[in-house]
Amino acid sequence: MSRSLMIVIALAGMIGAASCSERETSTSRSSSSSSSSSSSSGSSGSDKKDEEEEEPQYVFDDGSGSGTTWSDLYADLFGPSGRAGCAGAGNACHASEDSEGYARSAFVCADEAGCLESILGRSNLVRANDADDPESSFFVNVLRRKDANGKIVGTQPKAPLFVFHEKSIERIKTWIADGANP
Repeated sequence: MSRSLMIVIALAGMIGAASCSERETSTSRSSSSSSSSSSSSGSSGSDKKDEEEEEPQYVFDDGSGSGTTWSDLYADLFGPSGRAGCAGAGNACHASEDSEGYARSAFVCADEAGCLESILGRSNLVRANDADDPESSFFVNVLRRKDANGKIVGTQPKAPLFVFHEKSIERIKTWIADGANP
C-alpha cells in the first residue's frame, strides 16, 4: 500500500473520530441551544443565532519549551503534563490499546517509552525515511497547526482542540530530522 493511501485512510479515520469531550461539548451546545430557543419567545433573529454552529474553541500553544529530544517533546507537549497530552481524559484518546484513538490510529501514548515506540512502530506516524523530509511525515501533518496562510490545518489532538505553535512544530521536525531518537 502506498504511503499516500495510508495517510488518506488514517486521516479519514481520525477525522471521523470524535472524542468523548467533543461529544459532551456538542451535546451541551445542543442542550443550551434548545433551552435558549425555548426560552426566547419566538424571536426569529434569536432562533437563527441559536441554529448557527459556534466557532471551535481552540487552545493555542505558546511555543514555550526547548530541546529536541523525545524526552523534551514528551515533557512539553505529548505527555500527561504536556500541553497537548496525547492520552487525554478517560478512554477517548490514546491512553491504551482499548481507547478510541488507538482503535483508529494504532497509536497509544500511555508513557514516554511506549509513546515513542508507538510513534515509530505500527502507527507509522514517523518512519525512517521521514528524516530526509520531516515536513512530509504523517506525524507533522496530522498535528493541528497554522499553515503559511494562517489557516488551521491538521486533526490532532481532538481534545483539547490544541493548535501547535510554529516553534513547537519546528522542534518536532528537528527531532525527526535528527533520526527520531529518544
